[in-house]
Amino acid sequence: MSESTTESRNDESDRAAEGEEEPLLSLKNIEVHFKQGGLLQRVLGEEAVRAVDDVSLDIYENDVIALVGESGCGKTTLGKTAIGLQRPTGGTVEFRGEDFWEVPEEERSELRRALQIIHQDPAGALNPNRTVRSTLAEPLKRWNPDMGPGERESQINELLERVGMTPAHDYATRYPHQLSGGEQQRVALGRALLMEPDIILADEAVSALDVSLRIEMMDLLLELQDFVDTSYVFISHDLANARYLAEKSDGRIGVMYLGNLVEIGSVDQILKNPQHPYTKVMLWSTPVLNPDIAEKTANQAPPVRQIDVPDPADPPSGCPFQTRCPEAREVCAQQDPDRTETEDGHEVACFRQEPDHDYWQSPPLEEPQPGEAVEGTTQN
Repeated sequence: MSESTTESRNDESDRAAEGEEEPLLSLKNIEVHFKQGGLLQRVLGEEAVRAVDDVSLDIYENDVIALVGESGCGKTTLGKTAIGLQRPTGGTVEFRGEDFWEVPEEERSELRRALQIIHQDPAGALNPNRTVRSTLAEPLKRWNPDMGPGERESQINELLERVGMTPAHDYATRYPHQLSGGEQQRVALGRALLMEPDIILADEAVSALDVSLRIEMMDLLLELQDFVDTSYVFISHDLANARYLAEKSDGRIGVMYLGNLVEIGSVDQILKNPQHPYTKVMLWSTPVLNPDIAEKTANQAPPVRQIDVPDPADPPSGCPFQTRCPEAREVCAQQDPDRTETEDGHEVACFRQEPDHDYWQSPPLEEPQPGEAVEGTTQN
């Protein structure tokens, strides 16, 4: 990435932090609750799973946001809500100032063209009976009906070369089973780019690749971002992947826990100055490449009170992390903290960020007795 590009992104991040730039997409107080169980349970009023619970987030032009968290924390649901694949049960999704779900259906279809997704499993997302050329020609035929066959083939070949699949004429005639996993993912990325999207959701898009290919794919994502002027919402359970992508793009990392966005900030803010106790847990569980540091931390206990993750259908009262948090006090079981923002744009949902909060006079939560179930947790 060029120095000028990095400086440009830094400027954009600064403007966003200062509120000078209008967001491309705004998620406001988003809730996505799913009824679980069969028909009888639903009729009887079975508790809903709170996949996303009152999350607000702004995405800007040429932005990169990496959402991380444990499996089932709601990061994929939030990402799909952002690009219009999941209708929220509460809150609003505003794209370029318009409420996505309030515009007429025909306009919404046009908006979806600007909001694309790359799935974790490219093989499942590609039609096994279509060649690469046919797969890439489909969106061009739909959205550019006046484009002739020659121009269409030229654009497809140019795109294949740009995503590193050369010779393009050779790859264009192959079927998905004739491609490696990395090549399949490049085709999936190319198909999304043909829509000239404003936002691409990369949902665990590199998790199925080996380490060297992950880095190669993330580098390609950033290289193509400069080419098409798109924003990325990058979903990963692996903080190392999120760190790599956000660091190289001067992007942000958002940490999700039990349907809540508990912390969001720059790479330095999240990695060097984590404020939420759950973010510290994620950092503790991320492999350390430095052998000296790894040896020192190998025998350290995890910074949590309880290992069990709460049931999203029966979440704890108050702060969602209070059942596991080593810093929790009684007020944490009674009140749910809002995300507060520091002067440098670092946002954290924790009472410890408020020096005058009742938290500091509240007694610590009592430790559960051995074998005692904590309310709202799932015992393994």
